[in-house]
Amino acid sequence: MPNLRAKDNFAKGGQVYNFPALDSGMVMQAKFLSGFKGDLAEEKVKLVATRRNEQLLALGLREGGVFEVYDARSTGMVSDLVRKLNKINPEDWTEATANYKIMR
Repeated sequence: MPNLRAKDNFAKGGQVYNFPALDSGMVMQAKFLSGFKGDLAEEKVKLVATRRNEQLLALGLREGGVFEVYDARSTGMVSDLVRKLNKINPEDWTEATANYKIMR
C-alpha cells in the first residue's frame, strides 16, 4: 500500500487488516516467475510501517498494475529502501516478513 485501489495507506495500531482488503475485488495468487524450472520456490512478502507518511519507494503508483513484483535482480530497489530507512529514527519504523513456499 498504497496502490491504485487502496490509496490511503494509514493503518491504526492494534487492529487486524486483511491484505488485500476483503472488499477490494482483488485476489493474490502465488505463482512461479516465467521461465522458472524448479519444483519449489521460497518467496517473501516484506511489510515496512512508519509512524509518519514516508515516500520509501520512488516508483509510486503505476497505471495498469496494482502491485509490483521484485525478483533477485531488483537490488537497486532494496538499496534505495535501506538508504531511506537509515535516515529515519529506528523508533519511527518497523518491519515484518512473511515467508511462504510454492510447490509444483
